[in-house]
Amino acid sequence: MSLVNVEESFGQQFDTVYPQGEIMLSEHKLPKKVFEAQKNTFIIEARFSNHILNKTEESNLENPQAVLFMNSPCAKTKTQGSGFIEKESGYIISARHLLVDTAMNLRSHCGAIIEIDQNGIIYASDYEQKFVVIVETSTGRLEFPIEPVAMSPLGEYLDIIAFRSAEKIPVLGLSLATGARVGEVTYSSGFSSVQGSYYLPDGDEKSVMSDPIRSVVENAITFVESFKSLGIQKKFRLLKPARHGFSGGPLLNNKGEVAGMMTESDSILSTALSFEDIQIFIDSIKQP
Repeated sequence: MSLVNVEESFGQQFDTVYPQGEIMLSEHKLPKKVFEAQKNTFIIEARFSNHILNKTEESNLENPQAVLFMNSPCAKTKTQGSGFIEKESGYIISARHLLVDTAMNLRSHCGAIIEIDQNGIIYASDYEQKFVVIVETSTGRLEFPIEPVAMSPLGEYLDIIAFRSAEKIPVLGLSLATGARVGEVTYSSGFSSVQGSYYLPDGDEKSVMSDPIRSVVENAITFVESFKSLGIQKKFRLLKPARHGFSGGPLLNNKGEVAGMMTESDSILSTALSFEDIQIFIDSIKQP
Protein backbone atom coordinates (compact mmCIF):
# COMPACT_ATOMS: atom_id res chain seq x y z
CA MET A 1 0.00 0.00 0.00
CA SER A 2 1.40 3.41 -0.98
CA LEU A 3 0.90 6.60 0.94
CA VAL A 4 -0.34 9.82 -0.69
CA ASN A 5 1.86 12.85 -0.26
CA VAL A 6 -0.45 15.54 1.11
CA GLU A 7 1.70 18.36 -0.25
CA GLU A 8 1.33 16.95 -3.78
CA SER A 9 -2.45 16.49 -3.44
CA PHE A 10 -3.07 20.00 -2.21
CA GLY A 11 -2.08 23.33 -3.66
CA GLN A 12 -1.62 26.59 -1.85
CA GLN A 13 -3.85 28.96 0.06
CA PHE A 14 -1.74 32.05 -0.72
CA ASP A 15 -1.00 33.93 -3.94
CA THR A 16 0.72 37.13 -5.04
CA VAL A 17 -1.29 39.74 -6.95
CA TYR A 18 -0.92 43.38 -7.94
CA PRO A 19 -1.03 45.81 -6.18
CA GLN A 20 -1.71 44.12 -2.84
CA GLY A 21 1.17 41.65 -2.88
CA GLU A 22 0.57 38.43 -0.98
CA ILE A 23 -3.06 37.50 -0.31
CA MET A 24 -4.69 34.56 1.46
CA LEU A 25 -7.12 32.92 -0.95
CA SER A 26 -8.88 30.57 1.40
CA GLU A 27 -9.17 29.39 4.97
CA HIS A 28 -7.38 26.11 4.21
CA LYS A 29 -5.11 24.75 1.52
CA LEU A 30 -7.04 24.07 -1.66
CA PRO A 31 -6.95 20.85 -3.67
CA LYS A 32 -4.29 21.30 -6.33
CA LYS A 33 -6.72 21.24 -9.27
CA VAL A 34 -8.98 23.77 -7.54
CA PHE A 35 -6.02 26.03 -6.82
CA GLU A 36 -5.02 25.96 -10.49
CA ALA A 37 -8.59 26.42 -11.75
CA GLN A 38 -9.43 29.42 -9.56
CA LYS A 39 -6.52 31.34 -11.10
CA ASN A 40 -8.68 31.61 -14.23
CA THR A 41 -11.53 33.46 -12.53
CA PHE A 42 -11.54 37.14 -13.45
CA ILE A 43 -13.38 40.41 -12.86
CA ILE A 44 -16.07 41.54 -15.30
CA GLU A 45 -16.84 45.23 -15.12
CA ALA A 46 -19.84 46.92 -16.75
CA ARG A 47 -19.52 50.67 -17.36
CA PHE A 48 -22.41 52.97 -18.18
CA SER A 49 -21.93 56.55 -19.40
CA ASN A 50 -24.63 59.01 -20.50
CA HIS A 51 -23.27 60.86 -23.54
CA ILE A 52 -25.89 63.62 -23.30
CA LEU A 53 -24.92 64.42 -19.71
CA ASN A 54 -21.25 64.26 -20.66
CA LYS A 55 -21.85 66.93 -23.29
CA THR A 56 -23.70 68.94 -20.65
CA GLU A 57 -20.66 68.76 -18.41
CA GLU A 58 -18.33 69.94 -21.17
CA SER A 59 -20.48 72.93 -22.11
CA ASN A 60 -21.94 73.87 -18.72
CA LEU A 61 -19.15 73.51 -16.19
CA GLU A 62 -20.28 76.76 -14.54
CA ASN A 63 -23.83 75.48 -14.11
CA PRO A 64 -23.93 74.06 -10.53
CA GLN A 65 -27.06 72.03 -11.24
CA ALA A 66 -25.48 70.41 -14.29
CA VAL A 67 -22.27 69.62 -12.42
CA LEU A 68 -24.25 68.16 -9.51
CA PHE A 69 -26.16 65.90 -11.89
CA MET A 70 -22.93 64.90 -13.63
CA ASN A 71 -21.50 63.71 -10.35
CA SER A 72 -24.50 61.46 -9.76
CA PRO A 73 -24.78 57.80 -10.86
CA CYS A 74 -27.13 58.99 -13.63
CA ALA A 75 -24.15 60.37 -15.53
CA LYS A 76 -21.64 57.60 -15.08
CA THR A 77 -21.73 54.38 -13.11
CA LYS A 78 -20.15 50.94 -13.09
CA THR A 79 -20.67 47.56 -11.52
CA GLN A 80 -18.41 44.57 -11.03
CA GLY A 81 -18.90 40.84 -10.88
CA SER A 82 -16.88 37.72 -11.62
CA GLY A 83 -16.65 35.43 -14.62
CA PHE A 84 -14.80 32.66 -16.42
CA ILE A 85 -14.28 31.23 -19.91
CA GLU A 86 -16.13 28.02 -20.72
CA LYS A 87 -13.50 25.82 -22.36
CA GLU A 88 -15.40 24.14 -25.21
CA SER A 89 -17.26 27.17 -26.56
CA GLY A 90 -14.76 29.87 -25.62
CA TYR A 91 -17.60 32.06 -24.36
CA ILE A 92 -17.08 34.31 -21.35
CA ILE A 93 -19.77 33.43 -18.82
CA SER A 94 -21.18 35.59 -16.03
CA ALA A 95 -24.42 36.48 -14.25
CA ARG A 96 -27.10 38.39 -16.17
CA HIS A 97 -27.88 40.71 -13.26
CA LEU A 98 -24.46 42.34 -13.69
CA LEU A 99 -26.11 44.15 -16.63
CA VAL A 100 -29.82 43.99 -15.81
CA ASP A 101 -29.74 45.34 -12.25
CA THR A 102 -27.77 48.42 -13.27
CA ALA A 103 -29.90 49.08 -16.35
CA MET A 104 -33.10 48.81 -14.31
CA ASN A 105 -31.70 51.18 -11.68
CA LEU A 106 -30.95 53.68 -14.43
CA ARG A 107 -34.56 53.33 -15.58
CA SER A 108 -35.97 53.77 -12.08
CA HIS A 109 -33.76 56.62 -10.89
CA CYS A 110 -32.59 58.34 -14.07
CA GLY A 111 -35.45 57.87 -16.53
CA ALA A 112 -33.52 55.66 -18.95
CA ILE A 113 -35.62 53.73 -21.45
CA ILE A 114 -34.80 50.02 -21.66
CA GLU A 115 -34.45 48.52 -25.14
CA ILE A 116 -33.73 44.96 -26.27
CA ASP A 117 -31.66 44.15 -29.38
CA GLN A 118 -32.00 41.18 -31.75
CA ASN A 119 -29.77 39.04 -29.51
CA GLY A 120 -31.91 39.68 -26.44
CA ILE A 121 -29.38 42.04 -24.85
CA ILE A 122 -30.93 44.94 -22.95
CA TYR A 123 -29.66 48.50 -23.30
CA ALA A 124 -30.38 51.67 -21.37
CA SER A 125 -31.23 54.49 -23.79
CA ASP A 126 -28.76 57.40 -24.02
CA TYR A 127 -26.13 55.30 -22.25
CA GLU A 128 -22.97 53.90 -23.72
CA GLN A 129 -22.40 50.43 -22.28
CA LYS A 130 -18.92 48.99 -22.12
CA PHE A 131 -17.83 45.67 -20.68
CA VAL A 132 -14.29 44.65 -19.82
CA VAL A 133 -12.57 41.60 -18.42
CA ILE A 134 -9.94 42.50 -15.83
CA VAL A 135 -7.22 39.89 -15.35
CA GLU A 136 -4.91 40.19 -12.37
CA THR A 137 -1.24 39.26 -12.48
CA SER A 138 1.61 39.62 -10.02
CA THR A 139 2.73 42.83 -11.77
CA GLY A 140 -0.48 44.51 -12.90
CA ARG A 141 -4.09 44.28 -14.00
CA LEU A 142 -4.88 43.86 -17.68
CA GLU A 143 -8.15 44.97 -19.32
CA PHE A 144 -9.79 43.38 -22.35
CA PRO A 145 -12.95 44.78 -24.00
CA ILE A 146 -15.73 42.23 -24.44
CA GLU A 147 -19.10 42.23 -26.20
CA PRO A 148 -22.33 40.56 -25.03
CA VAL A 149 -23.43 37.71 -27.29
CA ALA A 150 -26.53 36.33 -25.60
CA MET A 151 -28.51 36.82 -22.41
CA SER A 152 -31.18 34.71 -20.75
CA PRO A 153 -34.56 36.34 -21.46
CA LEU A 154 -36.17 38.77 -19.07
CA GLY A 155 -39.12 37.07 -17.43
CA GLU A 156 -37.10 33.93 -16.70
CA TYR A 157 -35.32 33.12 -13.45
CA LEU A 158 -32.27 31.96 -15.44
CA ASP A 159 -29.48 34.41 -14.57
CA ILE A 160 -26.74 34.10 -17.19
CA ILE A 161 -25.05 36.13 -19.92
CA ALA A 162 -22.35 35.25 -22.45
CA PHE A 163 -19.67 37.52 -23.91
CA ARG A 164 -16.89 37.18 -26.44
CA SER A 165 -13.59 38.98 -26.88
CA ALA A 166 -11.77 39.95 -30.07
CA GLU A 167 -8.51 39.62 -28.15
CA LYS A 168 -6.89 36.60 -26.58
CA ILE A 169 -7.48 36.74 -22.82
CA PRO A 170 -4.52 35.19 -20.97
CA VAL A 171 -6.45 32.68 -18.86
CA LEU A 172 -7.39 29.05 -19.38
CA GLY A 173 -10.91 27.95 -20.18
CA LEU A 174 -12.64 25.83 -17.53
CA SER A 175 -14.47 22.60 -18.37
CA LEU A 176 -18.02 22.01 -17.22
CA ALA A 177 -18.63 19.15 -14.80
CA THR A 178 -20.70 16.15 -15.87
CA GLY A 179 -22.37 15.57 -12.52
CA ALA A 180 -22.94 16.95 -9.02
CA ARG A 181 -24.64 15.59 -5.92
CA VAL A 182 -25.99 16.68 -2.56
CA GLY A 183 -23.18 16.68 0.01
CA GLU A 184 -20.45 17.23 -2.58
CA VAL A 185 -17.71 19.60 -1.48
CA THR A 186 -17.43 22.57 -3.82
CA TYR A 187 -15.48 25.82 -3.99
CA SER A 188 -17.00 29.24 -4.73
CA SER A 189 -14.50 31.41 -6.60
CA GLY A 190 -14.75 35.13 -7.28
CA PHE A 191 -13.68 38.67 -6.52
CA SER A 192 -14.91 40.76 -3.62
CA SER A 193 -14.23 44.27 -2.38
CA VAL A 194 -15.08 46.14 0.80
CA GLN A 195 -16.85 49.51 0.78
CA GLY A 196 -16.58 51.96 3.63
CA SER A 197 -17.00 55.68 4.20
CA TYR A 198 -15.88 58.61 6.33
CA TYR A 199 -17.04 62.19 6.81
CA LEU A 200 -15.27 65.30 5.57
CA PRO A 201 -15.04 68.44 7.75
CA ASP A 202 -17.90 70.04 5.76
CA GLY A 203 -20.20 67.12 6.61
CA ASP A 204 -20.11 65.40 3.22
CA GLU A 205 -19.68 61.64 3.26
CA LYS A 206 -16.79 60.17 1.28
CA SER A 207 -17.03 56.57 0.06
CA VAL A 208 -14.00 54.32 -0.14
CA MET A 209 -13.91 50.97 -1.93
CA SER A 210 -10.99 48.57 -1.66
CA ASP A 211 -9.63 46.81 -4.73
CA PRO A 212 -11.47 43.55 -5.46
CA ILE A 213 -9.52 40.54 -4.20
CA ARG A 214 -9.80 37.00 -5.57
CA SER A 215 -10.76 34.46 -2.94
CA VAL A 216 -12.23 30.99 -2.60
CA VAL A 217 -14.87 29.74 -0.15
CA GLU A 218 -15.01 26.02 0.58
CA ASN A 219 -18.67 25.09 0.26
CA ALA A 220 -21.00 22.13 -0.16
CA ILE A 221 -24.20 21.39 -2.07
CA THR A 222 -27.01 21.02 0.45
CA PHE A 223 -30.03 20.85 -1.85
CA VAL A 224 -30.85 20.67 -5.55
CA GLU A 225 -33.85 22.74 -6.61
CA SER A 226 -35.73 22.68 -9.91
CA PHE A 227 -37.43 25.71 -11.43
CA LYS A 228 -38.29 24.32 -14.86
CA SER A 229 -41.35 26.54 -15.17
CA LEU A 230 -39.03 29.53 -14.71
CA GLY A 231 -36.42 28.33 -17.21
CA ILE A 232 -34.02 26.50 -14.86
CA GLN A 233 -33.28 22.77 -14.80
CA LYS A 234 -31.31 22.71 -11.55
CA LYS A 235 -30.11 25.20 -9.01
CA PHE A 236 -27.73 24.29 -6.20
CA ARG A 237 -28.31 25.57 -2.70
CA LEU A 238 -24.96 25.87 -0.93
CA LEU A 239 -24.00 25.55 2.71
CA LYS A 240 -22.21 28.89 3.05
CA PRO A 241 -22.88 32.42 1.76
CA ALA A 242 -20.80 33.81 -1.07
CA ARG A 243 -19.05 37.15 -0.91
CA HIS A 244 -20.29 40.31 -2.56
CA GLY A 245 -18.92 40.34 -6.11
CA PHE A 246 -18.86 36.55 -6.52
CA SER A 247 -21.88 36.62 -8.86
CA GLY A 248 -20.90 35.07 -12.19
CA GLY A 249 -17.90 33.27 -10.75
CA PRO A 250 -17.50 29.50 -11.02
CA LEU A 251 -18.52 26.94 -8.44
CA LEU A 252 -15.67 24.41 -8.72
CA ASN A 253 -15.58 20.74 -7.80
CA ASN A 254 -12.51 18.87 -6.53
CA LYS A 255 -11.37 18.28 -10.13
CA GLY A 256 -11.32 22.00 -10.87
CA GLU A 257 -14.37 21.67 -13.13
CA VAL A 258 -17.30 24.09 -13.17
CA ALA A 259 -20.17 22.49 -11.27
CA GLY A 260 -22.14 25.74 -11.45
CA MET A 261 -22.09 29.52 -11.57
CA MET A 262 -22.67 31.70 -8.50
CA THR A 263 -25.90 33.71 -8.68
CA GLU A 264 -27.37 34.69 -5.30
CA SER A 265 -26.36 34.92 -1.66
CA ASP A 266 -27.59 36.13 1.70
CA SER A 267 -26.07 36.03 5.17
CA ILE A 268 -26.84 32.32 5.59
CA LEU A 269 -26.44 30.52 2.26
CA SER A 270 -25.83 30.99 -1.46
CA THR A 271 -27.04 29.49 -4.73
CA ALA A 272 -25.45 28.50 -8.01
CA LEU A 273 -26.82 27.78 -11.47
CA SER A 274 -26.03 24.18 -12.45
CA PHE A 275 -23.53 23.09 -15.09
CA GLU A 276 -26.49 21.62 -17.01
CA ASP A 277 -28.16 25.01 -17.37
CA ILE A 278 -24.88 26.62 -18.42
CA GLN A 279 -24.47 23.99 -21.15
CA ILE A 280 -28.09 24.33 -22.34
CA PHE A 281 -27.69 28.11 -22.54
CA ILE A 282 -24.43 27.84 -24.50
CA ASP A 283 -26.00 25.34 -26.91
CA SER A 284 -28.89 27.76 -27.51
CA ILE A 285 -26.64 30.61 -28.69
CA LYS A 286 -26.94 31.19 -32.42
CA GLN A 287 -23.60 31.10 -34.16
CA PRO A 288 -22.73 34.20 -36.25
